Amino acid sequence: MNRNAQIILVSILAQSANAAVLGWNEGQIVGLRTNNTVGFTFDGAPASTLDANGDGVIDDGQTGFYSSINVDSEGSASLDLNGDDFDWAMRFQMYDADGVFGFTENFDDSARVSVTPILSNTNLGSRGAASTLIDDADSGSSWNTRTFGNYDFAGGGWFDVTVELDEKGGGAQSAGGIGFGFFNGNSTLDTDFQGIGYESPNGQAAFDTDASSGASFGVLTSNVPEPTTPILGLIGVLGLALRRRK
Repeated sequence: MNRNAQIILVSILAQSANAAVLGWNEGQIVGLRTNNTVGFTFDGAPASTLDANGDGVIDDGQTGFYSSINVDSEGSASLDLNGDDFDWAMRFQMYDADGVFGFTENFDDSARVSVTPILSNTNLGSRGAASTLIDDADSGSSWNTRTFGNYDFAGGGWFDVTVELDEKGGGAQSAGGIGFGFFNGNSTLDTDFQGIGYESPNGQAAFDTDASSGASFGVLTSNVPEPTTPILGLIGVLGLALRRRK
């Protein structure tokens, strides 16, 4: 590609990136409930982060903002756990100084947690492979079994977290102890894990703080679909290439 073509491409990408307005929502989670799901599978829709007009309301009309993930009991839950045959899909970003942390769940019926290292809380581009250490979708006969996901990414930074909860019948809450919790370290002792955004019997989880941004835990929204946001990184790479060719 010659230099003129590169300049044109960078200009086009810059115009696209300038159209993206990103919104950081400290202390918030996006969550979406899908009803009438089938079987012990995670077949609900993912939570959206698209807010095209920047009014603080997710465009799909279904995904909402939540300040906690409390599923300890149906009566105290921060999410709607009424009824049967539904999935909850949630998403948030968190900072961890050393990349060593864990989640636990004892949700009746199923849970799955996936964590991806990302560039920052305003750039969700991946800097490593996703890791799913909690995944008990096939829990038709073991829905009252606590699971732990202890992560060690060998280095700190920002992480993108998705949480899926599946309910098939009967009660929809913890089968005992904290229903879903976070620990800033690794453990298989359920009392080490604390409530995300709320004061559980074990206390409230505290996330590390990113010194450069002052942020620690929340969710990024955008006025354009998410796949366009990595354009910002591509612009930087192409710009560097142009300077080297001068």
